[in-house]
Amino acid sequence: MNGPIPPELGYLTNLVTMDLGDNQLTGPIPEELGNLANLEHLSLGFNQLTGPIPPELGNLANLEILHLSENQLTGPIPPELGNLAKLTGLYLSVNQLTGCVPAGLRDVPNNDFTLLGLDFCEEEEPTLLERFDTDQNGEIDKDEVLGAIRDYLFGVEGDVTKDDVLAVIRLYLFGG
Repeated sequence: MNGPIPPELGYLTNLVTMDLGDNQLTGPIPEELGNLANLEHLSLGFNQLTGPIPPELGNLANLEILHLSENQLTGPIPPELGNLAKLTGLYLSVNQLTGCVPAGLRDVPNNDFTLLGLDFCEEEEPTLLERFDTDQNGEIDKDEVLGAIRDYLFGVEGDVTKDDVLAVIRLYLFGG
């Protein structure tokens, strides 16, 4: 097989395995492949595919194996691939990928990350407001907020910063 991958393959929603590896496929990976809801195995390795990895591949909730190595793919690894909870194999080496490996992919058991030469991305710490529990109405527990402010003001060990405290005070005084 040679030439581009037809985007119409994204309409084969009952497809479980797509193995188009070791052909002479060219051009980008169609974002429409992200519509293949039942896909468990996607192998496009050993071709001449170019461009970025489509973030839409992160929609493939049943995907277990993603093999894209030995192409000419460029750009960062989409963080959306971290949504692939069933992923047990991810192969991306021998491309021109940049940036870092999304932290959501850290636990994929079978991978070729060491061959990529990329570090794992830093996980973003949630803000203080995101760390508070909310009740069924979505309200933040005021005692928890006051406790965090008290801990900050009296130097109790923790990771509450001045900016966190000011953000909480602004939220309660001014609504945002």
